[in-house]
Amino acid sequence: MSLGCCGARAYLDALTDSVAMWALPASKLDRYCAAIAVLARANKTLATFHWRRREDVESGKRPTVRQSLERLSS
Repeated sequence: MSLGCCGARAYLDALTDSVAMWALPASKLDRYCAAIAVLARANKTLATFHWRRREDVESGKRPTVRQSLERLSS
């Protein structure tokens, strides 16, 4: 089985070095998609936490982690 080896890359312009190919058994697809959804929500929460914390720091505040976490619910 080929997953985009150098031979495939020689003939398909879409397979540049910035493109990764991988395979996943169909029986695990639903579980994989659910895990990605959980990780995406976590990443969104973390990004919000850090952006709000940065805003506070840039405005001269010195928030504790607890204060920054509390800002997530506002």
